[in-house]
Amino acid sequence: MASYLQIENISKSYGPKILFEHIGFNINEGDKIALIAPNGTGKTSLMRILAGKDKSDSGGKIMFLKDIRISFLEQEYDFDPESGIFDQIMAHSTAFTGHLDQEHLWEYERRVIQHLTSLNLPDMAQKMKELSGGEVKRVAIAEMLATEADFFIMDEPTNHLDIDRVSRKLPFTFKVHPAYGDARQVFPRQSVQYDNGNGPRGRIHLQRRLSELS
Repeated sequence: MASYLQIENISKSYGPKILFEHIGFNINEGDKIALIAPNGTGKTSLMRILAGKDKSDSGGKIMFLKDIRISFLEQEYDFDPESGIFDQIMAHSTAFTGHLDQEHLWEYERRVIQHLTSLNLPDMAQKMKELSGGEVKRVAIAEMLATEADFFIMDEPTNHLDIDRVSRKLPFTFKVHPAYGDARQVFPRQSVQYDNGNGPRGRIHLQRRLSELS
């Protein structure tokens, strides 16, 4: 089984507060990982480091399998309130679509429409400003899934995402708010936990479930 991601010796702190330090782990092909911890313990910071949006204080190594495609669902989706749903996704995904030829661009647009429909957002022209918070999150999820990435990183999608929708995909990692008890049922087996030194409320749990979800 291929190792998709290897982490060695990464740390993050803000001022005197240490979120995590000198941690390391690996994620293999077929793994599904959930991060579960109280607010303020570094879950989002860790995911942003994995996604290349932030840097580890201690350097360390973040090694993805060569040529792997990564898609990151951030906690807050940046959108134009006056844009229609479909136009918003196409404008927001130019980093992915910019290198596509016309045939592959059409295929991407087809997947966007397919995922929006499956997520109960069939009105592609509806203005973003008219959507609820949950519907905005589903727009972001549709954009992410349409990339058909090999590795998904998702920050708190579980309010609005049916895990079964992506369970057939390759590895993903996501952050779960500690109040979401269902995550402990979806990912029942704890593999590693990192303690940032702040006691029981300062702990990130990495819960791992392998190909049983497939």
